[in-house]
Parts: sequence; structure tokens; C-alpha cells
Amino acid sequence: MEERIERLEISHERLSGIVEQFIDVAVRRFDQQDAVSTRLQGVVERFIDVSTRRFEQLDAVTVRLSGIIERLIEATNRRLEQQDEVIARLDATVLRLDQTIEELQASNRRQERINDYLLRRDQERGE
Repeated sequence: MEERIERLEISHERLSGIVEQFIDVAVRRFDQQDAVSTRLQGVVERFIDVSTRRFEQLDAVTVRLSGIIERLIEATNRRLEQQDEVIARLDATVLRLDQTIEELQASNRRQERINDYLLRRDQERGE
């Protein structure tokens, strides 16, 4: 029985050593995980800060671009209105030119008839 008690004491001592080693390993692992977790939390916080600043910058750029685009659209609309006015004036000018050309052609035809009459009369008199 003493031998059994002795073995139990040895087994108990070994088991205690193993448990202590296990606890030491577990504590180290938890410490490592805690350190990794702390570093990860820092990285995540920096990422969030950087992302927030970037989004703020993008928002500011978007606002500026929106303003530029609005001014561009307004300027384009003004230009289109001016071009419409020019086209309307050009259309009126073309219409007046068409009328003037018709009048000149009619005048030329009358003048040709007069010239033809005068030539015939001069030829009749000269004969």
C-alpha cells in the first residue's frame, strides 16, 4: 500500500507539474492573444481614422466637382441659347437673301426683255 501511495504521490506531483506547465502555456497564449488583440484594435482604429479622413476628403472633392459641373451646365445652357439666337438671326438673313435673290433674278429677267426689245427695235430701224 505504501508503494501505491508513493506512486500516487509521484503521479500527483507529475500531474501538478503538467497542470502548472499547461497553465503557464495557457497564460502565455492568452497574453500573446491579448497583445495581438490590442495591436489589431490599434490597427482597426487607425484604419477607421484614415478611412474617415479619406471619406471627408472625397466628400469635399465631390462637393467641389458638383459646383464645377453645375457652372459648366449653366455656361453650356447660356452658350446654347446664344447659338439658338445666332441661328435664328442667320435663318432670317438667309430668308432675306433668298428674297433679294428672287427680286434680282426678276429684275434681271425684266432687263433682259428690255434689252431684247431694244435690240430688235434697233435692228428693225436699221434695216
